[in-house]
Amino acid sequence: MFFLGIDAQLRTNESFCSKSDESYHKGPCPLEVLPIYMTSVFVLDYMHNVCQGVMKRLLHFWKSGQKPVRYLNTDLEHQISTEQVNLQPHFPSEFSRLPRSLDELEFWKVTEYRTFLLYTGPILLKGRIKSSLYNHFLLLHCAVKLLISVETCIIYNDLANNLLRQFVTEYPEHYGSEYVTYNVHFLIHIANFVKIHGPLDKFSAFKFENYLQIIKKTVHNSKYPLQGVYNRILEQNIYL
Repeated sequence: MFFLGIDAQLRTNESFCSKSDESYHKGPCPLEVLPIYMTSVFVLDYMHNVCQGVMKRLLHFWKSGQKPVRYLNTDLEHQISTEQVNLQPHFPSEFSRLPRSLDELEFWKVTEYRTFLLYTGPILLKGRIKSSLYNHFLLLHCAVKLLISVETCIIYNDLANNLLRQFVTEYPEHYGSEYVTYNVHFLIHIANFVKIHGPLDKFSAFKFENYLQIIKKTVHNSKYPLQGVYNRILEQNIYL
């Protein structure tokens, strides 16, 4: 599936609950009985949508995609990888992972894609991919930087939304219409979720992802794992 339109009429809570778009619904949703707005409380998670979705796809395009979109030859890839590794001593402790070589791209974690999108990518890519692609990437970089900040996510929300819409509109020109997947299309909606719920990190899955390791360590046997996790978390809260 690919999604080329960006101006379709948005669903509202009323149109969703009344099932005005019959082809969209497979049946009644049990969550409809709750006093919530169905179209606004189920958010798009930028960890999966942007970092592990769009940013990962772009890097794979540039490094190992088909010839029309594979812009990093062996020399350029080596240059970027070398500079990535050279940045490691300068990364502060707030970063959970140090930058790695593009040779290890298949093993990158989602935080590494976030680091490339927000911090290292604009520096390392400059002059190494053609200017039209670089400027296209900067649309995504600037929009996410605006939407992730408490100071700018509301004030410059409309600007960020325009940048993302431009990014999605130009995407087929650079990478092909068949690659405008749901992750790319969803970019036109995330600014609206920021208006409702605050900066991207406030409703992203990053903090839950980080907690998974803590939960895993509390599971000691296969019998009653949920109860075991619950008891260990209670104990931690008591002794902290």
